[in-house]
Amino acid sequence: MNEDDDDDDEGPLRLVRVALPWKAFLSESETVSIVYPHSGGGGVLSEVVVSDGWDVVAVTLFRRVMIGTYPDGSVGIETLDLQYSCVAVLLDEPLEGRRLIDGSTGELGERSSAEEHIWRSLTTDDGCPIWVP
Repeated sequence: MNEDDDDDDEGPLRLVRVALPWKAFLSESETVSIVYPHSGGGGVLSEVVVSDGWDVVAVTLFRRVMIGTYPDGSVGIETLDLQYSCVAVLLDEPLEGRRLIDGSTGELGERSSAEEHIWRSLTTDDGCPIWVP
């Protein structure tokens, strides 16, 4: 989960910050929309970190996950279902000519088109909210 070793499922209940890897994006001028997996509940993000450089833009998505042992002895763990949400990020300049990477993995994002099935369902059903830092 992170370098602090907070991914141990045992111990007291705690909310830990977890990077949320993503792969696909749409780009329109200074707005980049990113699709990411989540485990229900609306796909709530706790933080979006953007590093807007001259040749590379890195976007890192985070969420909070409750892990640990409940008072009844059961263990809370985090899982990712195959549900998706999206978030729009405003850049200082258009993405054109720059690479977009997932800041948590260093992997290059895959540019998608709005006609692809996943984007049609997200934009018509759920919307793609703009992240406000």
